[in-house]
Amino acid sequence: MKKIIFFIFIFFSIIIFSNKQIKWFITNYPPAFIINKNNDFKGFEFNTLNNLIKKLNHYDITYYQTSLSRALTDMKNKKNVCALFLFKTPEREKFLYYSLPYRVTLPNGIIIRKSDKNKFKKYFDKNNKIKLESLLKERSLTLGINKKISYSKEIDDIIQKYINKPNIFLLTRENYIENLLKLLNLNRIDYFIGYAESINYLSKKLNMKDEFIYIPISEVNKKIFSILYITAPKNEFGKKIIDEVNKIILKTNFVEDAANYYKKWLDKSSINEFEKIYKIFLKQYLNKK
Repeated sequence: MKKIIFFIFIFFSIIIFSNKQIKWFITNYPPAFIINKNNDFKGFEFNTLNNLIKKLNHYDITYYQTSLSRALTDMKNKKNVCALFLFKTPEREKFLYYSLPYRVTLPNGIIIRKSDKNKFKKYFDKNNKIKLESLLKERSLTLGINKKISYSKEIDDIIQKYINKPNIFLLTRENYIENLLKLLNLNRIDYFIGYAESINYLSKKLNMKDEFIYIPISEVNKKIFSILYITAPKNEFGKKIIDEVNKIILKTNFVEDAANYYKKWLDKSSINEFEKIYKIFLKQYLNKK
């Protein structure tokens, strides 16, 4: 009888302990996650994750460095894996619990050399956003893109109209943002489409002398910005985690801290644009002022 009680005790102890363990997904995706060779972790999402771990200090949390597809498979198989920095999709909602949104980021925009700003002025609208279709009609300006990715439905639809024109330079290699930035720096292209934080990070990493600026695209509605969530597997464990995370999002400065970590990777002009959409985000999604 004592042996049976002992084994029952061990069995339930294992269950309780396993429900206190979380493997938190990370990957090398600068400047959100920067993983150097000596495992020196940096980046705005590392800052956000470490802030969250402190608030969930009653769990045994470890980093889980893998690919996004592997992490999603693990969560689909209901393993104790969680992730932040994820977009919401109908397919993922079938097997993931999503937190309230915790971050908004600037959408893809036009990246140009700062020295070329006057050349692009006539394509600006009254809100200081640039008209992508007007740029594509101008044959003297060359756009660099990666033809294997989606920039957003609005942007993709416009690009598709001009995809076979000679003023579009198509790239398919890995590290495409870095390669497009190099081409821009060498005056091989006049502009490309990318994220503000990536450009700021890469130009410093590559020690480029020329400065680059991010300009919002006017065809992208101001309400369409990138919303990110924290996720957990769709089981009892995952629901408990997300319930706790939602309380942190609503009752602490977690969202504000996440925004400040992100802003450190933006240039001054991008910060001004971010502040506009951040106010909309707080009001519409979290009912905060």
